[in-house]
Amino acid sequence: MSMKLKIKDNDIPVDWELNQAVYTLNEDAQKSPINVKMEKYGGFEQVGFLGKNYPRSDKHIKTEVGDIVLYNGNNIVIFYGQNSWSYTKLGRIKLSDNQIVDLLSNEELLLTLTS
Repeated sequence: MSMKLKIKDNDIPVDWELNQAVYTLNEDAQKSPINVKMEKYGGFEQVGFLGKNYPRSDKHIKTEVGDIVLYNGNNIVIFYGQNSWSYTKLGRIKLSDNQIVDLLSNEELLLTLTS
């Protein structure tokens, strides 16, 4: 998978899932960067509106620190805590829990997907 994630101008290592949502995001990121304004929510996640609907394969999962998911088909969520809900898993950030918490615990941040 050639898709890259940037947060606060930092390249973030990600293990992407192999599913239709990730493939479609990657196709869109090849056309132009996907910039998403992320907002802190619930004290354990950052959420941002993608601007369109992506294919869903929701399953009830328990998320961990670093999980990246699609919520309701049109929101990207990155966790710096745990939650349990129905999501389409997109990937997982390959950093330590402490690094992820430091990265995501700001009120707002800009996420960019490129390919």
